[in-house]
Amino acid sequence: MGRIFIPTKISANGKEDIVDMKVYTGSDSTMIDEKICKKLGLKKIGVEFGKGLSGIEKKYNQYQATLEIKGCKPPISFPILGDPKGSNLLGHDILEANNVTIDEKEHRLICPLQFGGFEKV
Repeated sequence: MGRIFIPTKISANGKEDIVDMKVYTGSDSTMIDEKICKKLGLKKIGVEFGKGLSGIEKKYNQYQATLEIKGCKPPISFPILGDPKGSNLLGHDILEANNVTIDEKEHRLICPLQFGGFEKV
């Protein structure tokens, strides 16, 4: 399967950003570049520890944000992890919360509740 990138609106505190997020089912958690988290002033709600492919345990800040995946149901408030390496990943958690199916042949997401959503500028 090729890589799938989906425009996703991230918002909090009256600020928002549209980011091309890589669909990554190998990650249990959705991750946003730590710089974007700080730029948007996301509220830190905790810390989470996790192991990447290297097997080394790492510490991630956990934030609360509203995410709107282009073409999916209306935005939902969701906990995300800040990634100091700058990754923007739609993890298994948010894909499941949106009941998303991945169309591997067409390299796209299928959302059961289609939503007009936003336009990427």
